[in-house]
Amino acid sequence: DLEFNLKKVQKLLNSYLFHRAANFHQRPALDALVVAPPLGHCVLMVDFKELLTLPIGNVQTSEMFYATGRFEVCTFGGVLVEHLPGSTAAAPRVETSHILLFSSVLDHTALRANQLIDVCLGLRKGHLPLEGLHIVADAGMHFRSYESLYHHMVTLPAKHRVPCWCHWGVEKHFKSACDRMFGW
Repeated sequence: DLEFNLKKVQKLLNSYLFHRAANFHQRPALDALVVAPPLGHCVLMVDFKELLTLPIGNVQTSEMFYATGRFEVCTFGGVLVEHLPGSTAAAPRVETSHILLFSSVLDHTALRANQLIDVCLGLRKGHLPLEGLHIVADAGMHFRSYESLYHHMVTLPAKHRVPCWCHWGVEKHFKSACDRMFGW
């Protein structure tokens, strides 16, 4: 029994060490992409936050504490990085926009994620002609699915007439600027 429990703990620790090492390997490349994307390229990092419960009143009754009186919203974050006028490959100048979207649609599905990605991309200022899109997300199934892949590889390139790259973070330990925006 003790040997079985120790093997489970060892498996958990080895998994953690692997994911941590993968994150340390991936992080510099993604950080470089955000600091200085290729000229004319736009980077959008996205993530969902857990459902946020908003207070209904300034004094909480028992019904408000329990499920009957709760008001929950979906929170979606985007960090949009695009080049400023006068930016060059040798001296990149970028603008970073932090986007928070709140919705009463509570679904964390691929369809909803793709809709919210479109909303975030609609907020681009377009200082320079767009030459490429980079979508950066965690490895959750709402971002890493056939539906999302179709959206990123077919719909977005057709809509914006530029190639699109997908960057998925390492499972379980990928923390991006969106998570920092949420205060995690």
